[in-house]
Amino acid sequence: MKLTIVKVVINQTNILQHIAGYKGVNITMPKNRTPIRTCIGCRSKFPQKTLIRFVCNTGQILEIEGSKKLPGRSAYICHSISCIEKAFKAPKRINALLQVQLSKSAISEFQQTLIEKEKITDEKKETAN
Repeated sequence: MKLTIVKVVINQTNILQHIAGYKGVNITMPKNRTPIRTCIGCRSKFPQKTLIRFVCNTGQILEIEGSKKLPGRSAYICHSISCIEKAFKAPKRINALLQVQLSKSAISEFQQTLIEKEKITDEKKETAN
């Protein structure tokens, strides 16, 4: 007896087309999906809006980017100081993630800027409560 194995690839579009009855129907995917990004410190996944995005611009300078419109390689990090310290512990890792060659001093300066910003934000939250 000879067995034949058939590989079937099923994705969401195929299922929707099957439900619709045939492949001639144009089916669009839902647009209410929230982008999910990974924190480089704790490696947890969060909605994009809840993380801090930083970019290495063409002048080899790291900058915090709030508008999500600056071009270039970017990374995301949580708002916790422990995540910031964990992420910037090894400058080689930041260089690898952003695919640049930044000096250790530039990376440590940016780390201190992030930590100071988060301390100010935490103080404002405590004052508001």
